[in-house]
Amino acid sequence: VILGVAVFVYIKCRKGSKQHDAAKKIISEFNSMSDASKWELAHGLDSRINDGGRYRGDTAQKPDRNAT
Repeated sequence: VILGVAVFVYIKCRKGSKQHDAAKKIISEFNSMSDASKWELAHGLDSRINDGGRYRGDTAQKPDRNAT
């Protein structure tokens, strides 16, 4: 779960040293979040990564795999 967030922050901030301060800000904001918010953020990122990025929007509904 934390790995997913770390990868997300890394990808957002790998474009150059100018974004180093931005990375620090993102990490400090993440660390100040509640555990429930951290879980929701990381769970959302993990589910998008595991689905191959097919579901981009927060409101997108996944198809029911158990539908007949």
